[in-house]
Amino acid sequence: MVERMAEDNARVAFFGYMYGWSPEFSAWYDERRESYLKEARRILNKNATNDEIDEEIQNELEAWND
Repeated sequence: MVERMAEDNARVAFFGYMYGWSPEFSAWYDERRESYLKEARRILNKNATNDEIDEEIQNELEAWND
């Protein structure tokens, strides 16, 4: 959840939209990863509901069981 939000926010900052990954973006994001993770944690700590967190956990468990 944190990683996805951080990556989505970084892609919007880099490309102007959420989709895509390129070698240039990868290098750019590598240098900024910690700041995007920190910001994603701050946002999620403030705004994520227990239901959203439970759903994310359930999705991870299902992925591991596939």
